[in-house]
Amino acid sequence: GYIINTSKGPIVYTGDFRLHGPKRAMTKEFISKAVKAKPYALIIEGTRMDYDTEHNYTEEEVNEKVHSIIKGSKGTVFAYFSMSNVDRFNSIYKAAVDNNRIMVIDTRLAYIMSNMMDIVDFPDPLNDPNIMIYYRMSKSCEFKETDYYKWEREYFSKKITYKEIKKSPKKYVMFLGFFKLMELVYINPKNADFIYSMSEHFLEGEDNEDERQIWENWMKHFKIKFHKAHCSGHASKQELLEVVKKINPKVLIPVHTENPEEFKKVHGNVKIVDKGGKVEL
Repeated sequence: GYIINTSKGPIVYTGDFRLHGPKRAMTKEFISKAVKAKPYALIIEGTRMDYDTEHNYTEEEVNEKVHSIIKGSKGTVFAYFSMSNVDRFNSIYKAAVDNNRIMVIDTRLAYIMSNMMDIVDFPDPLNDPNIMIYYRMSKSCEFKETDYYKWEREYFSKKITYKEIKKSPKKYVMFLGFFKLMELVYINPKNADFIYSMSEHFLEGEDNEDERQIWENWMKHFKIKFHKAHCSGHASKQELLEVVKKINPKVLIPVHTENPEEFKKVHGNVKIVDKGGKVEL
């Protein structure tokens, strides 16, 4: 978020924010500073203003559900989440470790973690004994180091392939994205579970029918139990309204929302922006 000082007075822009998860104190700190700024205008996201009665799932609840799935699984547990979602990785990683399983990631996620661990809470994929790095079959079909890009070879000391996972399925929790589902052919899982931990709009709705059908076909073919365990990266409707009341700007400008009218319930001067339009302050 930003607090911008102008000749008209401070303008606060929230960006996307949430009030749950390990870093919620940072959001609260920003809100506190926004209140003290006494802004002329507040530009606020309203992603979840459409969800009036939706339960506001927290990262803690996701962690509990993931832990329960892994604990009860009789085979390999696969998980799909955004590679930039640090909190979600850590929730699944912690649940894996708590259940005496190794977290298996691919080379792309390992690369991201290596380059971000100094600024966010990622473990070191090269030195963490609870992490192994999955190498797909390529070129020679013998998993030679030269089969892979130079940046991938950095992690070769932590290499794991479908062979190890197939041999000891209950030992692993494996990150597996949509475009890597083909690896299931090699792993040939039995009694497996799949944790889908992405925003539901990636899986549901008319625009995603083909992708959803592909997911269902893979899960059905290998008799994999499919679970959803996700919490939003956005504040709930009630939290959004409370933030508006706390900051109490002279002008309120909702963005990133399909239901801006709802903000009028808590503020008397809401400027609704038309797509491609302009608001002059």
